[in-house]
Amino acid sequence: MINLLGKQLSCGNALLLSALFLYAALVQASEDGEIDDTSQGIVQVSLSILPSIQLENVDDIRLNITNRRIDNHFEQTFCVTGNRHAKYTVTASGSADNQYQFLLYNNQMDSLPYSVNFREDANSTAWDSLYPDQPSRGYNVTPFSSDCENAALFRITFSSTDLTRVKSGLYTGHLTLTVSPI
Repeated sequence: MINLLGKQLSCGNALLLSALFLYAALVQASEDGEIDDTSQGIVQVSLSILPSIQLENVDDIRLNITNRRIDNHFEQTFCVTGNRHAKYTVTASGSADNQYQFLLYNNQMDSLPYSVNFREDANSTAWDSLYPDQPSRGYNVTPFSSDCENAALFRITFSSTDLTRVKSGLYTGHLTLTVSPI
């Protein structure tokens, strides 16, 4: 992080800002005024505002499934905030193989598959499937100045077919949700 005029900039943002200054110096769009009673100079100002985004209110998931004969769903809300009118994609990653979307493992390395779905806000009724390491379609961010009362949701589902075939015990793994501005 680099401190510029009291603001923390990432190295990437500082590099972009430096490139903008260099570009402005090379273009020489400024124009000096003439000697007279008054003088007017012209300066071209260019500013690029990069999209910024934040994922908040994410918690770990701990489940106890007692009925294996039904599909078990777990939903969790979280908030994706960013610049007004910005869009983002969601990419889910974690343990996966070619046969199933995502996997949890017990201590004997037996696997339990599960699926991941996402919806943009609590008022929506449609779920979009997320596939390992594949960006989703674009969604609208909640502007930084707004609250997250209609927060985004993700859902994980364990199918009854898979639950009835696995041994009892603790299955663990990780799921990473990455939001990226587009």
